[in-house]
Amino acid sequence: QVVKNNHVIQENIGNPALFFNRKAVLRFYIFIHNKQIFISKHGVVVVHGADYDPSITDHKVHVQHNGQGLEAVRFPFFKLPYMDTWFDQLKGLTKSLLPILEPIRKNSTLYNYLVIGADGIPCVDEKVRLIEFNMIPSLIKPPMVEPVYAPMFGSVMLLTVTGLNDNSWVKIS
Repeated sequence: QVVKNNHVIQENIGNPALFFNRKAVLRFYIFIHNKQIFISKHGVVVVHGADYDPSITDHKVHVQHNGQGLEAVRFPFFKLPYMDTWFDQLKGLTKSLLPILEPIRKNSTLYNYLVIGADGIPCVDEKVRLIEFNMIPSLIKPPMVEPVYAPMFGSVMLLTVTGLNDNSWVKIS
């Protein structure tokens, strides 16, 4: 929630689901093209490099994905057996943001489009909480996430050049 020009209120997410005793982020992609909004089935699970301890306020535990001795584990969504449930929630979160995305959608064309990298945190209550949008998402990562980026970019090109959806994009609006 924006309070003033350069101030943001953040809410603590105190009940993250843990992977190997570490916090994880679900990076998913929103594609706004030709007056339509889509969400990609290609996404990345990023498991933080440091063990999670809610009593510690260290940036390395709560935010940082990697660094010396803190290498994150990354893998595609489809590696998780329960990703369908989380993906449905990511679709719902994206739908709830349609009023914010509307100006971008209205101004999108065949040749004027946007890919947004959005992050959500899976929680122990089986809900996913949206934490941020990356308008210029980092798409250069270690090769292990190549099964995500190459197919995602390929499907962007297919949709923008030919208008064909290879079923990796789910239409939201």
